[in-house]
Amino acid sequence: MGLYFEGSWNAWDEGRQCWTLGAKTYIKSVCDRIEKLLETTLKNTDAPLDASDHPEMDDTDLLIPSKIPIYQMMTGYLEWAVTLGRYDIQYATNTLARFGQKPRDGHLKRA
Repeated sequence: MGLYFEGSWNAWDEGRQCWTLGAKTYIKSVCDRIEKLLETTLKNTDAPLDASDHPEMDDTDLLIPSKIPIYQMMTGYLEWAVTLGRYDIQYATNTLARFGQKPRDGHLKRA
């Protein structure tokens, strides 16, 4: 018996005879909430942050005060996804979290 990281959180896989752990259910739920909140459709990307992208040089408008908590919530969701095993988004998540107090429109779009 072993541990396999994939699928829904904490489920017994009869075929493999092991417990599976994963963030798929959490991430799907979060994506649904964000799409509903922002009235948009999220898109898949090959990389969480393009290598030539520099969020620290973003000069778009600052977010209006009512959208700052949304941005902070989104970076919090991303941090939880990293904790649950999505290590591939850790650098992008940490980079975007740095702008939590004064995020810009471009930062929200990246998140």
